[in-house]
Amino acid sequence: MIIVTGANGFIGSNVVEYLVGRTTEPIIAVDKKVSFTNRNYLSSQDSVRVLFHSELFDFIEDNYLLISTIIVLGGNSDTLETNLSLLLKDNYIYPKKLIEKCVRYGIKVIYSSSASMCEFDTSGRFLQYAPKNEYAYSKFKLDTYVKDQILPICEQNVIGLRFFNVYGKNEEHKLDMSSMVFKIRKQVQLGEIIELFQGEAGLLDGEQKRDFVSVDFICELIFCLLTRTLKSQIIDVGSSQMISFNRLIETIYSSYYGVSNISVHELKQEGILRYTPMPKKIRSYYQNHTRADSFGLKSNDLPLHADPIESIRQFSVNCVVEKSTESI
Repeated sequence: MIIVTGANGFIGSNVVEYLVGRTTEPIIAVDKKVSFTNRNYLSSQDSVRVLFHSELFDFIEDNYLLISTIIVLGGNSDTLETNLSLLLKDNYIYPKKLIEKCVRYGIKVIYSSSASMCEFDTSGRFLQYAPKNEYAYSKFKLDTYVKDQILPICEQNVIGLRFFNVYGKNEEHKLDMSSMVFKIRKQVQLGEIIELFQGEAGLLDGEQKRDFVSVDFICELIFCLLTRTLKSQIIDVGSSQMISFNRLIETIYSSYYGVSNISVHELKQEGILRYTPMPKKIRSYYQNHTRADSFGLKSNDLPLHADPIESIRQFSVNCVVEKSTESI
């Protein structure tokens, strides 16, 4: 039996869909009851049993001998949330308790970490752990607990996946928290003006660079981990390549419209693109550069991300964005 928490969210719903038909194990999809109020990404998954997250711990106690893996993807993904108590409840206390249950009963656990806690230089080289807002701190606190308390006593099958900038389908509900890839793809389809941040401290306009990760790759990686026995560890999950927001726009726009050699200069001249100052409230913690270290994937002989530009092209062509603002 495989349990997926956050199953009605962005990454979780993709993982559940990917697992259905690829594994013979029963799949238990877990999420907060409130998450089903305005959406249900699981509605077409008839073979999947749904539990509310308040029911999960009792379910584990009654069925732990049948559970092979718990995939912990639930949490609060609002990077602008300032209520630390709320963030710690969702991103630290609840997953910590789940991880402890897994260790106690010998259940493999795969949990989501975040690159938001990391600081990188302009080349994408990792400098230090430096959580600069409440969200990043809540994720950092869980990783610190795992490294200090869990890894020394549990040699195998506690795997943290430090996600970088993930994009893909089922992001509609995330609104402002949706990925840059999804936001730009939506704006291109709807014919809206695309806004990027101006550069600061010597950085050119739109030259902030991120490691963009397809949710399809994450699904493939998690599926691979289900059948592997690995040393307990936290692994960076990204393409290990940085793509500027300017290049991202050029890639999405040209892929959607089937044109080539479009440039941000042309898009700006045509009034499709403009650069705006970065809001003061996010300047202190905004990451201008992110890049995953591929060592963890390579050293464990795990799948590697395909060419990120090609993945973004495919998403740009195949993604369908609802035009109703109520569903975005």
